[in-house]
Amino acid sequence: ELYYNLGFYKAAAIAFGNVSDNFPDSKKSDEYKLLMIKSYFKYAEMSYEEKQKERYEKVVAECTEFSDRFTDSQYLEEVNKYKTQTLNILKTGKK
Repeated sequence: ELYYNLGFYKAAAIAFGNVSDNFPDSKKSDEYKLLMIKSYFKYAEMSYEEKQKERYEKVVAECTEFSDRFTDSQYLEEVNKYKTQTLNILKTGKK
């Protein structure tokens, strides 16, 4: 969380992803995956325009993976909001 709070969103996303992947049976695995999605979203948002599309596509892919993996998660609705918001950004090009 320190990376996220300091604004190092790419590092935060990687760290949260590693924790989620290395401890898949953890009770907080879905929470870490959500934090990873939030980090990738912020990273895409703060990126140069030329890089935003591929980084937003990463957010969509991670949201889809979350939905497939954590079908009963309490965070599923929030993840779906990130996915919808990101798809709208990709479609319209506006944040």
